Amino acid sequence: MFKINKSIFHRHEHNVNRLILVLGIFLLTITAIVMAQEKGWILLNGGVITTLKTISIIIWTYFIATVFIRLTQRQVFKLFDESVDPEQKLLLSKFYITVIYVLSTAYVLWKMGVTLENITIFLGLVATGLAFAIRDIIVSYFVWFMLLTKKPLRIGDYIKIGEDEGIVKHIGTFFVFIDPINTEIENTVKIPNKLFLEKQLTTFGRNKIPVIVKAPVTSVELINVQEKLKEIKKSLSKKYPDYNINPKLISDKEYVYLLYDFSIPLNQNLTEIRHHCYEETYKYFKGAR
Repeated sequence: MFKINKSIFHRHEHNVNRLILVLGIFLLTITAIVMAQEKGWILLNGGVITTLKTISIIIWTYFIATVFIRLTQRQVFKLFDESVDPEQKLLLSKFYITVIYVLSTAYVLWKMGVTLENITIFLGLVATGLAFAIRDIIVSYFVWFMLLTKKPLRIGDYIKIGEDEGIVKHIGTFFVFIDPINTEIENTVKIPNKLFLEKQLTTFGRNKIPVIVKAPVTSVELINVQEKLKEIKKSLSKKYPDYNINPKLISDKEYVYLLYDFSIPLNQNLTEIRHHCYEETYKYFKGAR
C-alpha cells in the first residue's frame, strides 16, 4: 500500500508541476507584452491592455494557488494514516485542491468587481455541493473524532457491533479494524466508522470475551425442564470448572431457547465452547426448531 500511495502522490506532484510550468509561461508572456507596450516597443489599444491585465490577475492568482498546493500537498497527504485506502486519499487530495481553487476563484471575482454578497452566495453553493458529494467521508471523520474523544471503545477491547465481533486493533480515520478470534481464517475485519452511529455497539473489555449462545428448542420437548438444565450445567461444569455456566430457558415471542451467557479468558477456544453448549442442549432438548 505504501508503494501505491507513493506512486499516486508522485503522479499528483507531476501534474501540479506541469500546471505551474504552463501558468508560468502564460504569465511571462502576458507580462512581457504589457511591459513592451509600456516601453513603447509595441502599440496596443486600451481595451487589449485592460484585457491582458485582467488575464494577468487571473493567472497570478491561480499560479500562487498552484504553488501553495505544491508546497502543502505532501503535508496534507500525511495527515491520514495507513488505514485510509489509496482511493480515499486521492479523493481527499482532490477535495483539498478544489477548495484552494474555489477560494482563488472567489478572489478573482472580487477583483473583477463582483459584490461580496454574491461571492458569499457562490461560496455557499459550492460548499453545499462539496459537502453533499463527500457526506460519507464527513460522517466517517466525525465518528472517528467521536471514537477518539468519547472513547466508547479502546484498542484491545473485545467488541460486538452488528454481526461482527472481535478485538479492536486499530481505530482509523474511516475504519475500525478488529481481529476475530478462534476462527479458521485469520483475517482483519474493517468496520466502516459510520456503522457505529447505525448499529448497537457492545464493549466487553480487554481481559475476557463473552460466550453468548441462544440454542433454540421446541415446545414439545419442554418436559422435566429443571432436571434437564441441572444435567446440562453439571456436564458443562465438568468440562469447564472455572466458568460460571448457568443456562436459562427463555421464551421469546417467536421461539423458546436456552441462553448461555458467561465470560472466558482471551486465550480460550471460543468456537469449541460454543459448540459444546449446543451439543449439550440438543442432547437433552433434541433438535432446533
